[in-house]
Amino acid sequence: ARLGALGLLFTLIGGGIAFRTTIVRSLPDLAGVYAALGMPVNIVGLEFRDMHTLLALRSGANVLKIDARIYNTAANTVMVPPVVVTLLDDAGTALYEWSVAPEAADLERGELIDFTTQLNAPPAGATRVRLTFEGGQTQSENPVATATQNQDR
Repeated sequence: ARLGALGLLFTLIGGGIAFRTTIVRSLPDLAGVYAALGMPVNIVGLEFRDMHTLLALRSGANVLKIDARIYNTAANTVMVPPVVVTLLDDAGTALYEWSVAPEAADLERGELIDFTTQLNAPPAGATRVRLTFEGGQTQSENPVATATQNQDR
């Protein structure tokens, strides 16, 4: 009976690890538990990579430009939801937020697309940019970099 119970316990643990994405889709509150165990779950199947921000002066006004890549980490084709861009201050408080629809509607396995957006006259005090897929899943943060010289493009 003890060996059977031990075998069942290992089967449950193995299943909880192997099927964690399916489990978190059904029970989203468990995402924090998996993350605390060092196994974050990406239920969207997409992630942000190579994120860069630049605050520059153009024609006398500040312009914040955000560039990133959206990469499909899933084993199948994934629909690309809108990206929510949030400007944060030093304390992590959201100062301004907007949504951008990426150019591609879906991505094949392993495919990536470039994502870019900009904001004229961003609010003072914005020190970080957070990208999140609509629905609050999969996010990336980056500090706002200031241009060392004026750029008129």
